Amino acid sequence: MKFGKLEHIEGIDFSLPADGEVTKQLFKQLESNNRPRFYTGGTQFGRPEWIGEWFPAKTKSTDFLIHYQRMFNTIELNATHYRVFPHKTVKGWADKVNDEFRFCPKWPQTVSHRRRFQNSQDITDDFLASILALENKLGPCFIQLPPNFTAQKAEQLFHYLHDLPRDLRLAVEFRHESWFEAENQSFFEELLNLEVGACMSDTAGRRDAVHMQLTAPFVLMRFGGYELHPTDYARIDEWNKRFKTWTDQGIKEVYVLMHQPDSIKTPETLIHWNQLINRQFNQQLPIPSRVSEQGSLF
Repeated sequence: MKFGKLEHIEGIDFSLPADGEVTKQLFKQLESNNRPRFYTGGTQFGRPEWIGEWFPAKTKSTDFLIHYQRMFNTIELNATHYRVFPHKTVKGWADKVNDEFRFCPKWPQTVSHRRRFQNSQDITDDFLASILALENKLGPCFIQLPPNFTAQKAEQLFHYLHDLPRDLRLAVEFRHESWFEAENQSFFEELLNLEVGACMSDTAGRRDAVHMQLTAPFVLMRFGGYELHPTDYARIDEWNKRFKTWTDQGIKEVYVLMHQPDSIKTPETLIHWNQLINRQFNQQLPIPSRVSEQGSLF
């Protein structure tokens, strides 16, 4: 995740802010939930560097997803940001994963970055028809706003959101600083009214993006790691404490989308995090294992 990426993180305050006012409004609408679901994963089907370590030797790229879904149960589907895929292709992805797996597609940049949500009905219809091939394996989609898309353009965004299907789980990731200013609280309230989530990005250089405004009964959080720097572990522990508070208040699903540089350390990071989640929340998240460890089972 290049957004907010810093080369040096000494002195960065990674502590999590208090819950926002909109989060408190959401909790008043929710009922207690004893069975939250957790989904953790990365941003790519696989890396060549994983072959021989996390994937069997000589694994073909066409089989990456098969092995990926044995280690993780969700993915930030960045490919859909750059093109709309044929129904057959998307259906093929769905057929390679188990029933517990969820895809989180990123909205087409043609809509968000080029057309700026105007005159976008054609590409929107094509995109929705494409991802519906995922069927029950479709998790929340998310719209990533351009870095220069300011809160002054809110009317364009919300006019577009109002026209989307209400049964579609969707989150928006704000990037420009203006969205997080105190006077723009009403935009999060509007997301709450629409039951559209507000994606969070935990990254060193943009602590304002850890806004703690929950606007839907699910959490979509993008975590920018630093190759297992000690701060990664401390941040994970703090997030787990906050997840406990939120799920106790009725949050139904938590999606953690892991960003490590070039995804190299994603498996190691999620070994640690998934083990903590499994113990604390009585989950059964898959635990990534190296090929040498897999072989020792037989």
